[in-house]
Amino acid sequence: MLPPRVLKNRSILASAWFGACCEGTLSLTEYYITIYFQGVRGFRAFRSGYLMVPMIIGISLASLGAGFATTLVGYYMRKSSYSVTPQSSTAPLQPR
Repeated sequence: MLPPRVLKNRSILASAWFGACCEGTLSLTEYYITIYFQGVRGFRAFRSGYLMVPMIIGISLASLGAGFATTLVGYYMRKSSYSVTPQSSTAPLQPR
């Protein structure tokens, strides 16, 4: 739980809202891609998980890169606005 004085800061509140929306999008993508692979494409659970590996590796590498870039530059808001477009285009790029 955050203290109320921290929540009054609009940049903290906006970044928390942005992070929640991005995480929600990512969670829904991970959830429904596996359903698509198993239900529509007819793959077994193991193959569905195997096909998720490129997305998981990409997200992990992007998170590490963003952390290093934030450490070098010192601020994060400009880079966080660039992450919306690649994140929304990861689902159609999954292997078929």
